[in-house]
Amino acid sequence: MFDILSIDGYDMTQKKSEILQNLRILYSIRNFDYWEKLNVPYVKPYPFVGCVIEGMRKPLHEVLVQRYRKLGKIYGHFEGNRPLLSVADTSLLREIFVKDFHIFPERRSMNTGDKIIAKMMSVVNGEDWKRIRTIVTPTFTTGKIRRMVGIFKECSGTLVENFKTITEKGDPVETKK
Repeated sequence: MFDILSIDGYDMTQKKSEILQNLRILYSIRNFDYWEKLNVPYVKPYPFVGCVIEGMRKPLHEVLVQRYRKLGKIYGHFEGNRPLLSVADTSLLREIFVKDFHIFPERRSMNTGDKIIAKMMSVVNGEDWKRIRTIVTPTFTTGKIRRMVGIFKECSGTLVENFKTITEKGDPVETKK
């Protein structure tokens, strides 16, 4: 019914496609000056994917250590076009998670498909986070943690010994039993 429109041999459908693609690219990079405006060091992002490419090429912990060494304890990065702030300063993390928790109840969502992980305090948001924090907070007072250090050391020693035994045999380690 409709033929491809052309003016003087130029394909209008192709031109529309090019315009649409350029608009998609512009839309995907619209926030990429976010950290620069705030004068925060940041990882340079790529259109559409942000900074996630590095995490596909190397283990995530290596990527995070490399970024920390290059950019410092506080830096910005992007997940797609969404700006994220990474903080590795323990005193600032204490401020965020303990003293100013009421200001930071929302964290990025992580849909892992695992029911247990979905209920972790570091993953939940809003009212669920506040409820879990209220339950957990009395458990982690300085005095109680000090009394638990011996138990932590004993359990971690047992864990290390178990891993040594398993790896010496060459058996796989089942971590989700």
